[in-house]
Amino acid sequence: MFQGIKNMGGLSPDDGTLGQIAERLPNLGIVTMENERQHVFTRSDTFFTQKTTLTLTKDGTQATIVYVFAPNWVSWALGICFFPLGCLIFLLAYNAKIDFDNSVALL
Repeated sequence: MFQGIKNMGGLSPDDGTLGQIAERLPNLGIVTMENERQHVFTRSDTFFTQKTTLTLTKDGTQATIVYVFAPNWVSWALGICFFPLGCLIFLLAYNAKIDFDNSVALL
């Protein structure tokens, strides 16, 4: 529901590994898929799920970070049952996405 993308250019092939980029990002969660060119992280919170994908180009000079913060079924149930005030629960996922945006911008 709330997503973002960041392209990082100018990496040198020696220090442009995904592991080093992942170490600089907070709260990525658990690695659910990992290979040489792509790492997928998943983190589940009480009211939302975060999925972050780090992808490295073939030459290793550019990386792409794609992140999605999606409210889970608890958020949807509270949002629908207590509409319109219940929809404020979606602010938790939105605020987490904004915090992650700010940390990605500092890379």
